[in-house]
Amino acid sequence: MKFIKKNKFTLIVIVLFIMMVIAGTKIKDLLVPNSRKAIYGNRLDGKVALSDEMFTNMKNVLKEDEMINDLTYDIRGKLVNFTLHVSDDISIDAAKDKAHRIIENFSEEGRDYYDLQVFIVKQNEAFNDFPIIGYKHTKSDHFVYTKNRVVSE
Repeated sequence: MKFIKKNKFTLIVIVLFIMMVIAGTKIKDLLVPNSRKAIYGNRLDGKVALSDEMFTNMKNVLKEDEMINDLTYDIRGKLVNFTLHVSDDISIDAAKDKAHRIIENFSEEGRDYYDLQVFIVKQNEAFNDFPIIGYKHTKSDHFVYTKNRVVSE
């Protein structure tokens, strides 16, 4: 008891310091995400593997068409982004029809798991009716596109 009375100020400082450390740790846990967990959490459970062969075949089939110059892809979580480079003299409707061939050449399991997004661009940036962006949800069978743009001078 004498020890507590004699060192009252020191004990108060020690108790406050311990409480501040605990409070600081709790605040850090609230504000800073846990880097040990996956970025997407458990949203990628049951992920369907996509083969490079499927993408290569898709690219070859699409490039057989003279209106398509190139096709690139990027997988981000449950979203597969495609960039379809088309020739400058293609119409908007024809470009959308070409993009639908991506869905036809995508694996059945992949269509049911991944959302697909396609960016249709022309080589010449002067055509301001492009790019066209299409999005396909896993439950959908076709792309939904951005509204058609009016060419302005």
